[in-house]
Amino acid sequence: MHSNDPISGNNKSGSSFWGQIAATYNSTSDPIRHRTAKQLKDHWVTYNREVTKFNGFYLQEERLRQSGADDAMVMDAAMARFEGKMGHPFKRHHWWQVVRHEPKWSAKHGLGSYSDSTANKRTRLGVSSEYSSGGTEDTEEEVPRPVGRDRAKAAA
Repeated sequence: MHSNDPISGNNKSGSSFWGQIAATYNSTSDPIRHRTAKQLKDHWVTYNREVTKFNGFYLQEERLRQSGADDAMVMDAAMARFEGKMGHPFKRHHWWQVVRHEPKWSAKHGLGSYSDSTANKRTRLGVSSEYSSGGTEDTEEEVPRPVGRDRAKAAA
């Protein structure tokens, strides 16, 4: 988990980062639910693996979406795939909903599938040593670059 705030940045130590998370958590929850930074970090590390695994299954199902399938059907297929592979149902759906639109979890920032990586390769058309231009006519939409630390501080 990394800071998305360009002003405070992601240049802080892990203990400082998790200390801020603990302070925020403890200030917004009941005093009986007080947690240390280590407890919160350990909890995140443990369940981050499951959320990451589920996200991979969801992105696979999204890419394989059949005609007429809605989002609920994709979700059901991803849940079934997770349970089949992991041996238990996915219970961190609320965590996944929070992180799923972050760049790390987005399909556009992933490694892509094998077919994506081979789609732009040129192929030989024949004996005459001519090659196809490779790739498809579709162009990917450009993902906007996030505001950097210096610009964010200057604007603030």
